[in-house]
Amino acid sequence: MKRAEIVQRLGLCWDSITVKRDGSVVAKRSFFYTFGGTVETYKKRVLEAFPMATILAAYEHWAEWPDDSYWYVRFTTGE
Repeated sequence: MKRAEIVQRLGLCWDSITVKRDGSVVAKRSFFYTFGGTVETYKKRVLEAFPMATILAAYEHWAEWPDDSYWYVRFTTGE
């Protein structure tokens, strides 16, 4: 699946979407305040866009300012 199609299906809530050579996709969303968001929220968004997806890794990376904090989800589309 091409990156443009993946971006279109996932929507604009992600800061970066990268398709790896092995076919997996890495989606990241940065945050300063979480406003109630969690890594589970973003895993759910992936599964809504790709019902057959397999989540390979998902975590929250928290860092003190000025470094970036982000949610990370790596998955295969299942298509």
